[in-house]
Amino acid sequence: RRAVTGLAFTSDSQQIVTASADGTLKVWSATKGDLARTLELDAGGATAMALAGRHAVTGHSDGSIVIFDIDTASR
Repeated sequence: RRAVTGLAFTSDSQQIVTASADGTLKVWSATKGDLARTLELDAGGATAMALAGRHAVTGHSDGSIVIFDIDTASR
């Protein structure tokens, strides 16, 4: 719905994780292109994103960061 502000492959290259200005973090199948999971970002749109292993970190314009486990969607 809005601009992608971050994009990374998981270490096994099986999934792509995107952060967006629309306040979502999405996990996609890299082989099929299917959307696997959408996580709502409480702090609004991400201005930055990093991925380490199975954890995604989003940065926000208010200075906050959030760390997500992309398998369980937990913080």
